[in-house]
Amino acid sequence: MERKELIKQMDFIVELVCDISHLTRQELFSKARQRHLVDARRLAFALMRELFGLPYTTISKYFGKNHASIIHSIKLHKNLLEFDAIYRGRYTKIFRLMYQKYNEEVIDFLKDKLNDEKGHIINTLREDTKIL
Repeated sequence: MERKELIKQMDFIVELVCDISHLTRQELFSKARQRHLVDARRLAFALMRELFGLPYTTISKYFGKNHASIIHSIKLHKNLLEFDAIYRGRYTKIFRLMYQKYNEEVIDFLKDKLNDEKGHIINTLREDTKIL
């Protein structure tokens, strides 16, 4: 994948996460450790990894973080999806926005990807969104 397309994909995820979390791009990229900021970053990391299969190092360079921080955040993301309803709700809202902006072919691709990687979590997302 060429660099320009890669950055476009990462910018797309950042824009969605900022919209859902009511944050500016500057806030998302800040070093602040407030829970709502950390959760928003975690969502962005996980979506970049899950939807586009980006390597940890690529995500870490984009955000100016250590790759180990990305790995840790994504591990925590999986637990939060299962046990934190508010966090799962934000994650679900991102898919609603994608559904509104893009055709069903993209959503079907995302569903297949999530089914392969998440198994039991996709059922919860399906119930929450009524679109998956």
